[in-house]
Formats: sequence, structure tokens, C-alpha cells
Amino acid sequence: MKNMHLWLSLVLSLIVSITCFSQEGNYFLRHYVSKDKGYDNIHFDIVQDQNGIISIANRSGLLRFDGKSWEHIKTPSVVFSLSVSENNNLFIGGASGFGQLIRNQKFNLEYKSLSDKEKSATNITKVLSLRDSLFAINDNHLYVYTQGEIKTIISNSSDAFVDLFAYKKKIFVKNIRNELQELKGDHLKEVSNFPGPTKNVRFLSKSRQSPLYLLGTTDQKLMLIWQHKLIPITFDADNEYLEQSDIQEGHFLSDSLVAISTLKGGVIFINPIKKKILQIVNYQSGLPDNQIFAITTDQQMGAWVAHSQGLSRIAPHSPFKNFSDYPGLKGNILSATKHENQLYVGTSTGVYYLDKIKNFDRNVNYVKKKIAITPTPIPEEKKKKHKGFFSFLKKKNNENEEASTIQKAKTQIQYERRVEKVLRSITYEYKPVSNIKSKAALFGSDGSRLFCGSLDGLFEIKNNKAIKIYDEPIRFFYISPKHKKLFVSTYDHSLKVFDYSKKGVSDIRLFEDFRDNVHYIFEDAEGLIWFCSMENIYWIKLQNEEIIETKEYPISNPYYDEIYGIAHNDTIFVLNQQGIFTLDKKEDRFTLQAKTNNIAEYFHASDKNIWYRVNQQWHKLGEQKEGSDLTILNLFNNIQYISANESDREIWLVTGRNELYLISSNKINEESENYRLFLKDIKAGEEMYGPAPQLKFNQQNSKLIFEFVQPDYSGIMDIQYRYKLDGLNKEWSEWSTSYNKIDFPYLPDGEYTLHVRSKNAFGTINETEPIEFKIIPPYWKRPWFYVFEVVGLAFLLFISINIKKLGSKYRVVSQLIAVLALIIIIEFIQTVAESEFMLSSPVIDFIIQVIIAIIILPIEGFLRRYIFKEEIDVIDFVKWKNKKAKT
Repeated sequence: MKNMHLWLSLVLSLIVSITCFSQEGNYFLRHYVSKDKGYDNIHFDIVQDQNGIISIANRSGLLRFDGKSWEHIKTPSVVFSLSVSENNNLFIGGASGFGQLIRNQKFNLEYKSLSDKEKSATNITKVLSLRDSLFAINDNHLYVYTQGEIKTIISNSSDAFVDLFAYKKKIFVKNIRNELQELKGDHLKEVSNFPGPTKNVRFLSKSRQSPLYLLGTTDQKLMLIWQHKLIPITFDADNEYLEQSDIQEGHFLSDSLVAISTLKGGVIFINPIKKKILQIVNYQSGLPDNQIFAITTDQQMGAWVAHSQGLSRIAPHSPFKNFSDYPGLKGNILSATKHENQLYVGTSTGVYYLDKIKNFDRNVNYVKKKIAITPTPIPEEKKKKHKGFFSFLKKKNNENEEASTIQKAKTQIQYERRVEKVLRSITYEYKPVSNIKSKAALFGSDGSRLFCGSLDGLFEIKNNKAIKIYDEPIRFFYISPKHKKLFVSTYDHSLKVFDYSKKGVSDIRLFEDFRDNVHYIFEDAEGLIWFCSMENIYWIKLQNEEIIETKEYPISNPYYDEIYGIAHNDTIFVLNQQGIFTLDKKEDRFTLQAKTNNIAEYFHASDKNIWYRVNQQWHKLGEQKEGSDLTILNLFNNIQYISANESDREIWLVTGRNELYLISSNKINEESENYRLFLKDIKAGEEMYGPAPQLKFNQQNSKLIFEFVQPDYSGIMDIQYRYKLDGLNKEWSEWSTSYNKIDFPYLPDGEYTLHVRSKNAFGTINETEPIEFKIIPPYWKRPWFYVFEVVGLAFLLFISINIKKLGSKYRVVSQLIAVLALIIIIEFIQTVAESEFMLSSPVIDFIIQVIIAIIILPIEGFLRRYIFKEEIDVIDFVKWKNKKAKT
């Protein structure tokens, strides 16, 4: 009973969190081609470690990818399988055996074999890490590696091993006949106490979020295992496509979303709880190839697939959904809206709706069928004619013969020709809405009815068909649910009003003599209808289909920009490229807000909101308050159209590249979660170092490169970095995408602390732990060398004085040694001074020379008194020495 309650709570929580996936658009795809980096596209396995780095088993060795840079780790042979342990160790299985990825003494990544002592350990097709042990298989052996020791288990039959599974900390081996065996102790035995089938098993996968397992079979069946209970998964729709695609693997993105890789149908995403096929990602929806070699999922709930063209990442939870890649859409995309769960797109050639298309193949089969044939009755005359005297004796025989004839007719077999439709693929395709064949940029709805304005006129769209209301080209129209009216401006500068309160639409002719270039209309809380033209703002008050009051305001618009308006609370706002104007009710005029001038872009997302961009930042003006979701718009440089559905928190966006995206605000926070920012390595010249508590570098080799990694595979995060080096400067650098590699060509000796931060497109900031390091000066700048120099000078002076005592014939030698000591003292002091001041200029050189002369005076006096008879002018000597040094 307890298990049942757990199951029901899981189902209910998942049902609440899952939304409808119909017409959700293509999942966001990113493609990566390692062939461009010199490696082929033959990939056998994909895993992600705890730092977010993607590792790929490749024919040329091991590939590592962090979203920005590729890294190739040479291995002795081709790599077939990968596994990441709980403590983030990467294990590798290949043709030469199995091993581990390690850092060597120089901190370089390299492959270390773990199977050298086992000669039979070759052609390892699968490795699996569980707790403190590594399991590996080839055709005939199972290897268990624990704490440096290998245990070899030989197959009990001639059936080759092909796969390894883990279920509740138990190890299962699958053979070539898709049968499971369980590892018990040092032997493989029959499976016991396993809730699912032990034959025809294709894969077994565990969810990261809960003890939920998914099992797939070779006969294309899927089953959930929850609390040791087996729950078959049957799909009401599109099940034929899955069955004919030949499923290979299944991986959980979450408990409610699983990616199924197939041999010939791409990737099928299912909700195993609600038993629904959510989306099929194949060649028709942007995947380069339908044959999937390997699949895995990452920490941000993305699916990685390997195919013949490289790697692709599929992001079901991305806030972006692409709706412009479906076939059938013609012209430049101008607008989009969703009405009654149907997507409509306006283009320069008309209006299109997105339709679901099922493609079938016709298979012809001949089926055996038993046909019952009724025997022809014998005429009464013939019965009488053949009837003899002893005919009563033949009656029984005749009955048996007749029964035998009938029985023989019942078992007659014929072949019937049957033609069956087999689902080949499921796609979406745009189809044109009838009657609209020109530029259509305007959609509007009161919730129940959808209207469209185009150069062909004003239309109401019902059941994917357009019903014409007005046949003049439409500049703009506004729907007033309060008045049940359509207010329409046309390209001939006229205004029309239509009443749609009844079943049809009728023209009530309010503005017969009006002429102005009205390009925007909105309504305030009092029901006043506002009209924005190039030079004026109007409002009218309606009562019983009559205008009972009106007002006109001039507006500053020297460049004839389009003006949009909105009513928020008790304030009327109008906006053009100069800025935002508000209606001053006391002075009865519009005044410009000083802080909102120089607006770069602005769009009316709905009658309740206007979005605009100032100083590279997007803002929202209107009913809804500004939110962090607007920062995602900074990723687009050339926005052409925005439409917001506030109730569903959906944003339709058209870019300058003729792309149509649906941005789901409720998914932005999921995608904005970052991977951890960490220090990858440090390069000092040709040497490489890793993070350590006490880092020291020689000044001669002080060209340092710190490389940081924060994986980003979404393609929308726009990760930027900045840094600050305590000990060199106190200011943070500017934000830059290139500062993940920080290059210091030269650093003076001293102690430093490096701080690094990263920021994504949503403004989320991460920071690493401070990195402390020390630059050690060269030996001639170290204290012990200074002591050595002082001792050496004292020794020279000692020798000079003692040589002088030997007599006049050694006088010249004594003076030479003294001069040498004096030169060394001057060089020593000047070297120390220059190293301290770093920068050099004539003024600084002069000051240094004066200081040296002052320091030398006592020494010069000593030498003149005890060694030299003639006087030495120290200042002249220093100048002479510097002159000689310069020449």
C-alpha cells in the first residue's frame, strides 16, 4: 500500500507539472562537428562528468568538449565505451582493454591502462562503474576491477556478451540472444527476483530523479519499473512510428520525459507517466541523420545524440522553440499568433496555419482465409430416381457422405489480398489560409474570434478559412471587447468601425469624413478609444454607437516615427523613437520623460504592453511589470516583431533572419541554471599546473595563462567573464567572452590573488574560489644572493687592505681590487634601485645617480684613506662609469 501511495503521488505531481505538447514547435537543436577539428564522426558512446564536460568515445581516441573548445586524448586504440563514477572518475573501454583518464605529474590528461596484467582483456565493448568497482565485458569475459585487482568471469555458454546493466546495485549481463544473466558472487547465474522480462531485453535505464527504471525490448515494447513493479507503456497515438523505427536506447531527461534513440527513426521523446509520444526529432525536423549511434542526457535536461554527421544536442526544455523550419511557409515572416491551439503565421504572401501530417506507406500482404462454401442441393426428382428398394439402408451412408462434403467445403483455404497503411513519419507542414494572398501583418482576437488585417482587407478566420469583412488594405485595427467593435485604419487615411456583437460583422459608419494617417489604436480603462497619428493623438467617447465627445493633442514627432500608446492605471503613455510621453492632466498635454529618450527599438506586443530597448536593455511598458525574462531578448540583434501572450507567458518573436521563435517564459529559469565555473588549468610557459593551495612560479617563466571553464551547450547563455588580480590592480576588468582565458605576459615578483566571475545572458553571476599564487624573483633578486654579494664585497675589501700591507710593490693590485669592489657596489645599488622603480626616465636616472653617489661617499672616503693616495672624485667616477656602461 505504501508503494502504491508513492506511485500515485509521483504520477499526480508529474501530471500537474506537465503541459500540453501539441504544436509546440521543433525542439531547439545545436549541431557540433568534430570533423572540423581533425577527428572523424564515428562516435560510439557519450557521457557527461560532474563538471559538465562532455566526453565522447571516438575511433581516434577520447574527445572532450566544454561547449567552446575540443580536446583530444590519445588512447592506444579505438574507444567503444565510457563510464563516469560517483567520484567523477572517467573510465574507458576499447580495443586495447579498459583504463582510466588521469592527470600525470605535469598535470596533462592521459590514458592509464587498468587491464595490462590481463591478456584476455581486449575489445572491451562496455564499461560500467558501480560504487567502488568497475565492470567491463568483451565477447566471452566479464571483468570486475576493484582496488587494483581484476577478477575474470568466463561465459558459461558460447553466446557472446553484448551489454551491461545495473538494477538496484546488481549487475546484469546481456548476451547476443538478448537474454539476461545476473552476477552473483564470482559467477553468472539465472536471473532471480527481477520484475521485468529476462529475454528480448534491449536496454535498461534509470532516472536521475527517482528509483524509476525504463526497460525496452527487442519487440519494440517499453515498460516502467517502479518499486519493483512492472508497468507496460502503451501509446494511443503514433505508436506505429515507434515500433517501426527500431528502438535502441532510452535515457531519462526527467521522470516525465525520456529520449528514445532509434536505428532508423531519429529520436522519439515520450512522457512515460502519461504514456504519450511528445515529439519526434528526425531528418524532417532538423536532425542531420535518422540513424543514431549513441545517446546520453546532460545536467540541463538536454539530449546528446551521435550520428553520421557528428553530434547534436536536443533541448526539449529550452525556452526557444523554432517554428520557421517547417515546410510550406512562403515569404518573409511578419507576425504570428495562436488561436484555439492553432498556430497562424502572417507573411508577405498571406496567412498560413500549421497542420500535422502523417505519412503512410502502403504494404500489400496475402492472408490465408478459410472460405465456407454451401453445397448445391440435389433436386427432388434425382433423389426419387435413384431411390431403390433398399434405399433406406443407404440413408445413413448418404447422410455421412453429405456431411463429409459439407465439412470439406468448410475447410477450403483461399488467399486474400490486403493493403495496409503503415505510418512512416509524422511531420508538421504549413498550409495557406484561403482568400488571403497578400501581405498580412496584423492579428487580433477577443478570445473567441480571430481577425486578420492584410493588404487584401480585413478578415475573420474560422476553421483555417478566411471570411472577408472589408476589402480595403488595412494599416491597423483594434478589437474592443468592451464595445464589441472593430476600429480599423486603412492606407487611404480613413477610419472604419465594425460591430461584431452579433453573429456577423456590420459597418456602423462613424468616421465618414475623417482623414488622417492613424497607425495605432488603443483603449483606456474608461472606455475611451485613442488614435495615434504622425502628428496628433485623438480620443473619442462612444455612446449608443455615436461619438459624444472627442479630444485632440499635438505630439512632437519631427521624424514621423510610428507612435504607440497604452493606458496603464490612470496614466496615458505614448512612445516613439524620441522617448516616452505621458499625459499631464493638469496642463492637458503630453510631456517627454527625460530618462527615456533615444529609444532604439520598440514594439507593441499587445494592447496591454509595449516593449522597447534603451541602452542595450529591454523594458516593458504596460500592464505587466518588468521581469528578468526580458533579458533573453538581448540575444537577438535584429528583432522584427514581438507578440506576447500574457496568460500563457509566451512570446512570439521574428528575427531579421526570417526565423520565428516561441519563447516560453516559464522555462527560462530552468535554462538559466548554470554549470559550475571552475579552473581548468594553468600554463606557465610549456609547463601545466592544476589548482593547488600554494602555487609558485618563477619570474623568468612568468607568462601565465589561466583557463576557466563554464560549459554552455544551450547556445543562448552568452557566457561572459571578468577578473581582478589583487597585487596588481584593484579594479575588475570589463565583461568579455574571451576572458575565460586570462593571459599575463609578465608579472613582477610578489603575492597575488586572482578573482574570476562569469555572467550569463540572464545576469546570473558565478564566481570561483580565489586563486592565490606567488611569483618568485630570479636568484639574483633573492635575499640570499644579496647576502652573498655583500659578503663577496667585504671579502674583496679585506683582500685589498691586506695586500696593501705587503708593500708598495702590491699597491697597484690592491687599488685594482678596490676599484673592482667599488664598481660592484655601484652596480649592486643601481640594480636594486631600478628593480624597485621599474620605470625609467632621465629624471629618475639622475635621482638614482645622486643617491648612489651619496651612498658611495663613505666607502670612497674609506678607500681613499687606506688604499689610494690620490683623491677620487666620486661624482665624476659615477658619471664616467655610467657613460661607459651606456657606450
